[in-house]
Amino acid sequence: MNANSITLSEAIQITSTYQNETQFSGQPKACYISKSNLMDLLGQNDCDGVRIYFSLNETDQLGLVIVGTS
Repeated sequence: MNANSITLSEAIQITSTYQNETQFSGQPKACYISKSNLMDLLGQNDCDGVRIYFSLNETDQLGLVIVGTS
């Protein structure tokens, strides 16, 4: 498996493994970022990618913070 891309069947396998683990019960299955927001991030000066951080809000819900990187 390439570190930068995976096949659809690999994606199905590893996401199913996560979703079926009882320790992650109640945790988000996915997050969404619109094309427009992603393009805004990538359009920042000197931005060549994004870094994604896991986060917890005030009610301990898992989330993501997506930051443009250079």
